[in-house]
Amino acid sequence: MCLDNSSVSSLTTTSMLKLDSRKVKLFFSIEKCVQYLRSKGYSATHITLVKYIDTGISYYSYIFKYI
Repeated sequence: MCLDNSSVSSLTTTSMLKLDSRKVKLFFSIEKCVQYLRSKGYSATHITLVKYIDTGISYYSYIFKYI
């Protein structure tokens, strides 16, 4: 379930990264998600990641959600 977090700063919102149907990672900030993607060799920015979270579209085959 995704929570509406429009009143909370996206820099401090807990995010979930779904790697596949069995693997999930939790991040306690958008910036931690960005750092994870960059460590995997992907170009990622806070602005782009928030856009993909808000639209529900996968980003480099990952699915992100606010929790």
